Amino acid sequence: HADPNCVISSEHLELVCGLQPADILRMARLERGEAFGGGIAKQFGLDFARYGSDESTVFRRAGNAIMDWETFNHTDPSVACDCAFELQKKAMWRDSETTYVADAGGMGQGIMHRFAEHGKTVVEFHNNGRAADTQYDNRITEGFFHLSRLIRARRCALPLDARLVTQLTGRQYYTNKKGRLVLESKDEYMKRGFDSPDRADGLVLAFTDALQAQTQIARAATMKQATGIGFRGLQGIAR
Repeated sequence: HADPNCVISSEHLELVCGLQPADILRMARLERGEAFGGGIAKQFGLDFARYGSDESTVFRRAGNAIMDWETFNHTDPSVACDCAFELQKKAMWRDSETTYVADAGGMGQGIMHRFAEHGKTVVEFHNNGRAADTQYDNRITEGFFHLSRLIRARRCALPLDARLVTQLTGRQYYTNKKGRLVLESKDEYMKRGFDSPDRADGLVLAFTDALQAQTQIARAATMKQATGIGFRGLQGIAR
């Protein structure tokens, strides 16, 4: 059940998928550590379809639990954004406490303006962007391994969906010449006979708050050296 070349083990994953309502609620109330921003996460992960059979996906996360999720085929990416905004409204989450992490590559490049137009806080996610932790080659690799750690520790509640499970447990990784871990690309994954892993990517984006905080802390340390403003001061400026 556990492929050593894959990031996430199916044996671990089955223990956090399709949990009972009481367990989902418990995970939804988990707070992040202060190093990761503190408080209960109120976050969306959005992955936008590129072409053909690809899906646009929306995941709403509270604490460490996925509370809602939607997929869209052959649909303009703006529809996925509108769906996320409606889910936020139904959840009665204020804009000031809600974060959107959106795939800003490919189709996502032309949709980022909608978040600003609606007054949303958005983190533009680039799969090949620089990882906060240098043992990873890029951000999507870092995101998958971060989610894998939560799954192994049984500190999250995820949907029970066959396609999502396949995408999460089938993604392989390797070590490059620099000794860094690299998640196989979407194209590499699909060449092995799988569908585009859009559901898994959208889910990973919903759980990237720790990675955002690490990046913020690193930037804050640099700013403090230059200006004397610490991390808490930087948060205040951002708000």
